Amino acid sequence: MAALGAALIGAGNISQSHARGYVEADDAELIGAYDILPERASEKAAKFGFETIYDSLEQLLDDKRVDAVSVCTPNRWHAPQALAALTAGKHVLVEKPMTTTAAEGEALCAAAESSGRIAMVAMCMRFSPDYALLKQRIGEGAFGEIYQVNITYVRRRGIPRMGGWFTTHAESGGGALIDCGVHYLDMALWLLEPAAPVSVTASVGSYFGSREPYVFTDMWGTRVEGGPFDVDDSAAAFIRMDSGAVIVLQTAWAGNRLQTQGTEVLGTEMGCRIAGGQLVFYGEDAAHEHLIDVSPQLGKRNVYTAEVAHFLARCRTGEPPIAPPADGLRAVRVIEAIYQSAEQRREVQLVAR
Repeated sequence: MAALGAALIGAGNISQSHARGYVEADDAELIGAYDILPERASEKAAKFGFETIYDSLEQLLDDKRVDAVSVCTPNRWHAPQALAALTAGKHVLVEKPMTTTAAEGEALCAAAESSGRIAMVAMCMRFSPDYALLKQRIGEGAFGEIYQVNITYVRRRGIPRMGGWFTTHAESGGGALIDCGVHYLDMALWLLEPAAPVSVTASVGSYFGSREPYVFTDMWGTRVEGGPFDVDDSAAAFIRMDSGAVIVLQTAWAGNRLQTQGTEVLGTEMGCRIAGGQLVFYGEDAAHEHLIDVSPQLGKRNVYTAEVAHFLARCRTGEPPIAPPADGLRAVRVIEAIYQSAEQRREVQLVAR
């Protein structure tokens, strides 16, 4: 079986997770990388052992050795670069958010459908053993009627590369919500399938990054002094589903509160909490009149490596991936509604699809 040739579009920090996945795969070869900063591509070549540094995106897409690409660039480039790759006949793994607008997402979904190639959104949390088990138990009906999902991703002080592309709206399309919140929003929507979101009420703000001094102890990436900060650093949303369930979302890059990441799923027969690397199911034994808390002991998995392995497998079989473009579009539509609700200070209805 010939190895699938893969290449990186963008050689920033997140590309390392994709590169490692390709290098560790038995059925793939990492051919090369393109980045507008060639030195970054050269750094990844030295680290992961590939030789080709492309001078342009076009040169990469013209390379017949490349069967699949990972799009690892700033958010604004996800849509045009993924579309170009699909048009060139490549399979595409695109980082989250899939696009920064629903219109771009619709175009990407259409292109993926017509291309005959695999397109997948890099929603790595779906490969975490705890969330995989939770999804399985929900599918088995163990939770009964699920009426609420609480999702939280807040940092004490965690604005990434302040002044760089993360905090520049023209490059990122948003702040904490589109960067961190999208992970947990996608997870909640995935867990509640086939229910669909119907309305959103939200509040979004910038409370820490837009003022001086910004007090912090460390920062992902190097701060760009004097660079812009025109995005949100905090968001809260109440999302109604057509099943009657609700999603309560909190996300922030910074806040005067405990740093927290977690998910709660509340059902009539069972509940669940995932936080701090621990999964707990909450239930009851009606026959014996007592409550039951169960904490499964699960194995560890590198979610990024598992994500790339799944992508490669789907490239070979042609089966739909676990995170198809339609799911990426669904999340982007809700994110757009959150921003709209916050700006207009009213509930926003989502059009049934």
